[in-house]
Amino acid sequence: MLEQLKQLANLGLIRQLDLHFSEFINKQAVNPSNTLVLLSCLLSQRAGEGHICINLNHIANQILFNTHKHDDIKIIKAPATDVLVTALKKSGVTGQPEEHYPLILDSNNRLYLGRYYFFQSSLAKNLLNRTRHPIDDINFDLLKHNLQQLFPNRPDNNPNWQKIAATIALLKRFSVISGGPGTGKTTTVTKILLLLAEQQPSYRIALAAPTGKAAARLNESIKQAKENIEYCTAIKKIIPEEASTIHRLLGVIPNQTEFRHNQNNQLHLDVLVVDEASMIDLPLMARLTAALPDKARLILLGDKDQLSSVEAGSVLGDICGKSMGSESIDACLTSIDSDPIDFGDHIALLRKSYRFNDESGIGQLAQAINQGNTNAAIEICNLESYSDIQLHSGPMSQLSNLAKLAAKAYSTYIKTSCPSEALIQFNKFRILCAQRDGPSGIKAINIQVENALKKMGLISTGSAHSYAGRPVMITRNDYNLKLYNGDIGITRPDPSSDNQLRVFFSQPDGTIRKIIPSRLPPHETVYAMTIHKSQGSEFDKVFIVLPEVDTPLLTRELIYTAITRAKRTAELYCSESLLKAAIKRTTERTSGLEDALWNQ
Repeated sequence: MLEQLKQLANLGLIRQLDLHFSEFINKQAVNPSNTLVLLSCLLSQRAGEGHICINLNHIANQILFNTHKHDDIKIIKAPATDVLVTALKKSGVTGQPEEHYPLILDSNNRLYLGRYYFFQSSLAKNLLNRTRHPIDDINFDLLKHNLQQLFPNRPDNNPNWQKIAATIALLKRFSVISGGPGTGKTTTVTKILLLLAEQQPSYRIALAAPTGKAAARLNESIKQAKENIEYCTAIKKIIPEEASTIHRLLGVIPNQTEFRHNQNNQLHLDVLVVDEASMIDLPLMARLTAALPDKARLILLGDKDQLSSVEAGSVLGDICGKSMGSESIDACLTSIDSDPIDFGDHIALLRKSYRFNDESGIGQLAQAINQGNTNAAIEICNLESYSDIQLHSGPMSQLSNLAKLAAKAYSTYIKTSCPSEALIQFNKFRILCAQRDGPSGIKAINIQVENALKKMGLISTGSAHSYAGRPVMITRNDYNLKLYNGDIGITRPDPSSDNQLRVFFSQPDGTIRKIIPSRLPPHETVYAMTIHKSQGSEFDKVFIVLPEVDTPLLTRELIYTAITRAKRTAELYCSESLLKAAIKRTTERTSGLEDALWNQ
């Protein structure tokens, strides 16, 4: 079996890491076997794809690693479930839940890496513990009065989903507020914080997000919401406006995966609001919840229909699971004393979009994508009545025209003399790609846009890696420079430094800082960025570029995420058949978290 796997690794069908992990596990085993080698290799490969575990019932008797697609490779087929289970139990390296073994096999025949089972179990226990301990210091009369003030009754008598979400968050130690773009998640949470401040002005409140970019956006949104909400000025001043990354909140220890704040040194908080929760992987979410005191409120914000985290797990999707959200204020107010409490009582889904109405092609397309309605999606793209959405389904030669259009859109920021204004203008438009490589990937598109800008006389790259006008995105956190993965800066001459090039970045407090290009941590040109990297961002206009050939990475969640980055207009560059195939394909990550939370 090892020889077969080595052949797969040489052909790139599995990673060298997967091969070496399977060899390592087999060497540790009391009873090594080909079955153990096969399963440990598959488990490692699936972990690299974001799965938390593998279900033996699903892989039994199935062809693995796509070996049937290669004529020169011997097909690898998994044995029956009982054979798989027997080999694991005899191996000496596989334990049951709550035991400490490299591999864990649960009662549903799900096989985990030991560390992933620990994180899943820790997170599930933590969240369930929060649901079972109600808040006992609520002034209900004050709450009802303030709820009515901040969320007046709707004239159409339809449910006020924001009011329901606020009620849940006030009455529970754990709550989730999920909704698409423009449903008012940030406005709702700002009102929640006002209600909490009315109840307990001394509450210690923190705001966090998974990336620096998402934290900056949360800062801006909270500030804007506070300005727009008519409420007591003294109470509004209590609400914090500065969000941090989760890593910074927990306290990074250089060269270690653990943080300063953990279950033994918890955060000094009463309320934690976490935005863009769909981007958070399982290990980070487990560590975050462990570091939060049991009595503190945890409020997660996010869009459950967006892409899952780049790393392992689909935490927000598993948490939201089967929930359709609570249906009424009365149900929320009475469920505080109900026993047992249903996990779904802690989840609110915001259904009304205040950004996209019935005349919005973006809103209608996003809805069709979520429903998996391919015919409706194509019809919406082609209807002239929707001026904010357009599908370019011609040949890939259109990409040269795309580069020219993009260069024209980017010309505004290049011509702007003020660094802060240049950053604002740059962030109004972006090209989003599904892939990094290939003719429709970000590497090729970035080069095409650079060439188009040079032809227009707007930039001059010369032989230097850095040049005036070059937009860059940080790809690795640098805690010393306080630059984080996803941060975007603009390269420009700095008059205060004899017109030497500097890269200007916008800070969470609205100020601008400049860095010498040679000091930057790993970074890349960012006229185009991957759809994954665009999570947590919004642009007035986006071009979405998909590859010519279908690939498993093209999923419903990917297309939905790309479309909903646009606030005003979105243009798709792909064939109708490819778009249909992507909308039909959903992201599936194997995990036991949903069962652990919902089937208690």
